[in-house]
Amino acid sequence: MDTTTAISLSRAVLLEALLIAAPILGVSLVVGIGVALFQALTSLQEQTVAMIPKLLALAGTLFFLMPWILKQFVEFTQRTLVSLARYGGGG
Repeated sequence: MDTTTAISLSRAVLLEALLIAAPILGVSLVVGIGVALFQALTSLQEQTVAMIPKLLALAGTLFFLMPWILKQFVEFTQRTLVSLARYGGGG
């Protein structure tokens, strides 16, 4: 495997990680902004009020997105193994 292949594979890994993390981070961002706005409007500055809705939202997001995430992982693994066999000269 030459450096071009290694760079290409590294780029593919980073893009796949970004694709999988984006919906989860997006939900966390939206819930965090909503909770911060609620806390600012009510002057309620309790840390647990900020943490519990985020944890529940992330758990729900992971629950609903898990089939898609697993599908992405399996497809990426298949593509990577085929590409490694092609570049590595494996049979």
